[in-house]
Amino acid sequence: MMTGEKAGALLLRRMTEGLNDAGRELVFKSALRLRAKSEETTLPCTMEQGRAALAACGTLLPDDTEEGETVGYVMAGFRDRNPAVVELCGDGGVLRVRATAKEGVIPQRTAKKALEKFKAAL
Repeated sequence: MMTGEKAGALLLRRMTEGLNDAGRELVFKSALRLRAKSEETTLPCTMEQGRAALAACGTLLPDDTEEGETVGYVMAGFRDRNPAVVELCGDGGVLRVRATAKEGVIPQRTAKKALEKFKAAL
């Protein structure tokens, strides 16, 4: 599984997509105050089923991760406006799933909701 630092970098990249330089600067400044929260679970399914579910409920990222891992974004939180990085790591018939999201002062439980969306898509 990837480190929290790399997941945080992916979240920042997603949060700043389509913004101009001033918008990116505002997002970076506000993101410094956010805390990364993770939720993890194991599910009895294959990696192929996990990839299909992640593609159905979110966006798969290009395969720049380690062998046997898949990473993608799932929009969750209040009105599905907050991105969560979802990591899949499969071994046989068991799939480890971890969702990481940035949380502000008002907790939206984005990582937990991203896992729930992923489970519903299975």
